[in-house]
Amino acid sequence: MKYRLVCLLAITWAAVALAHQQRDLATTPIRGTASLAGTLVEHDATGAPVRSATVTLTDADGQTAARDTATDDAGTFAFTGLPAGRYTLSATKPAYLKTNYGATRPERAGTPIVVAAGQQLKNVVLKIWRGGVIAGTLRDPKGAPLSNATLSALTYRFAKDGRTLAVIGRGATDDRGAYRIFGLPPGDYVIAAMPPGRSGGPGNADLHQVTEEEIQRALQGRAGPPSASSASPAPPSTPPAPTVGYAAVYYPGTTIAVDAATVRIDAGEERAGVDFQLQLMPTAKISGVVVPPSGQSLSAMQVMGTLAPHAQATTLQGVQRLLQVGADGQFSLTGVTPGEYTLAISATTTRNGTLVPGPPAAWWASTQVSIDGHDVPDLSLALQLGITISGRVVFDGASAPPAGDVRVGVTLTPAPGSAPGLESHSASATADRQFTIMGAAPGGYVMSASLALVGNPGNRWTFKSATLNARDVTDSPLELVASRDVSGVVVTFTDHPSEIAGVFQDASGRPAPEYFVIVFPVNRDLWTTAPRRIQQVRPATDGKFRIIGLPAGDYVLAATTDVEPNEWYDPAFLERLLPMSAVRVSLADGEKKTQDIKIGGG
Repeated sequence: MKYRLVCLLAITWAAVALAHQQRDLATTPIRGTASLAGTLVEHDATGAPVRSATVTLTDADGQTAARDTATDDAGTFAFTGLPAGRYTLSATKPAYLKTNYGATRPERAGTPIVVAAGQQLKNVVLKIWRGGVIAGTLRDPKGAPLSNATLSALTYRFAKDGRTLAVIGRGATDDRGAYRIFGLPPGDYVIAAMPPGRSGGPGNADLHQVTEEEIQRALQGRAGPPSASSASPAPPSTPPAPTVGYAAVYYPGTTIAVDAATVRIDAGEERAGVDFQLQLMPTAKISGVVVPPSGQSLSAMQVMGTLAPHAQATTLQGVQRLLQVGADGQFSLTGVTPGEYTLAISATTTRNGTLVPGPPAAWWASTQVSIDGHDVPDLSLALQLGITISGRVVFDGASAPPAGDVRVGVTLTPAPGSAPGLESHSASATADRQFTIMGAAPGGYVMSASLALVGNPGNRWTFKSATLNARDVTDSPLELVASRDVSGVVVTFTDHPSEIAGVFQDASGRPAPEYFVIVFPVNRDLWTTAPRRIQQVRPATDGKFRIIGLPAGDYVLAATTDVEPNEWYDPAFLERLLPMSAVRVSLADGEKKTQDIKIGGG
């Protein structure tokens, strides 16, 4: 069996602290003299008002806290005491789709609204779409209705690391086997069914009492009802036959997501009759032992284990099963369906059952497991000490470094295209601006950082870069090698980030807020390795736009009237934009450049 070293480490105290930074930064909204009022209505021919919905007004520049209000019976809403600025307006309600002001389709970016000091902006109309519905009946292999099964609606989404299959909505079958998944955005969906009592997805089968005939049909892949003449009990001397169980199935009846049929719905459409059956598959048991490091005891560690599908393209994204590891290191997992998996173990030092304060020592072990219906016993995973990455934080700016309660979080993330199974790791910098990330496994990673000034909403410091020996490890991978710690990483923040600002106009010189402005590198090699160099922005109602924080380099600014969320990370989409590019811009480090764009006007 081939072994591939990957890691899966527990989220440490540092990650918990980072998760609370934004909560700690909550401040009382700054009061102003402007106001904004309007009505929320159905995005259909009726235009009926929508009551009891939540409307949110957010400062597009992040200088004040977001504000929420509820619509009344007439669908009206109002915000008062607003300071001058640019705001985004959105609405949400169960069974409806989140809608942004100015969006031409659900889940699209909206148009920021410019509000001047003292302005009383009235009669703003915000239209909201109803979600779509997919419904049907799920049956067991014998055709009987199956209750208490979990259904998921999945669709392909773009992300920084590629195109992935993401769960958008869920439902469950009733006593008739009927299910209904609602609140879905328009699009093409893959429908997945999970066995009753199981919600973990592929690799997590539900075992049942079955006949020898059913076992043989499951193992041999034969269809058709069992025949009485072909069924015969196994001789007493015959070893126990492999077990079978229900596996996750994708409509219309395949266990492989890429082979599934898609179901297309429009906004507010209800699609019924999406019926299919669960299938029986051979299952296996995985068992083995975790071996502690020399001189260490598992009783002094917090040990975690997971079994995750190795090929995410053929399974539900992110699906994994937790593994219980006993005090003696023994573990077992039953009902595992055929496929390629990563079995990963992580352990962190504890004292009397409590995590040791500060960065804990962390160990890891992992292997690739191939399941074909036969048990995999006697696995042995020896824990190895994780790699440590350390460095310092510097502030590159015209002003003095920030003072007071400064919280810096540094994150190590698997690089695009890295080996499956690598996990992100985080740490907080100390008061003397040093940081230490512990427990990483070998592989390629990129680094990033965030900064929060508690009680100071006017923070102007932004992450600029992470370097090791003057080599960028923000866009180019940092390759970690087993047993080789890394020191000397420099994380830099700046108070003078680069900026491209301008006015976006149509051929007649009027603001054109209905467009999306996409900026991306001229160098195609960076399209997949440097997602921070790709940004999307909507011009505000006055046509003004601003793009902040791009690293130095050569860029293309292109315009389009519609783009799916995160589609700008798709190289094929960027390739299609090149003929439509408006301008090319070169940015120096920290440069602020004005670049107006006129559609049809050069």
